[in-house]
Amino acid sequence: MRKIKWETFEGRQQPYRSSREPRVTLGPKGTFYLNGVAYEVLGSPAAVEFQHDDSGRIVALVPTDPRKTNAFKIVPHGKNGTYKRICASSFCRHLRIKPRETLLFNNPDLDDKGRLVLDLDSTTVIGRGAR
Repeated sequence: MRKIKWETFEGRQQPYRSSREPRVTLGPKGTFYLNGVAYEVLGSPAAVEFQHDDSGRIVALVPTDPRKTNAFKIVPHGKNGTYKRICASSFCRHLRIKPRETLLFNNPDLDDKGRLVLDLDSTTVIGRGAR
């Protein structure tokens, strides 16, 4: 019998998330996806602007007027339209955010200024990456 060197997987089981919780993901092509709850928490805006901290590891979606030059429009995604999509490849390129797989933000949080805050250091890989 061949000698096997066993390694312990240090990850953990993905916790169950209620459909009543905000869910935000970021795909490999720089697209953010928001479930209906996250979209409503944000105030159901037509567009957002992006903000980031000085490290570029914490980003925020801020509701804004879709006519502003730095506005990123929010469009329906999927057949039933409950998910929303924000194509933000230029923002991701600017901060050199290059996920290889789809990332789930673990704790999206609405701050007291109405920003939906997303921490790139607190994500879970949930997808297989660009195909």
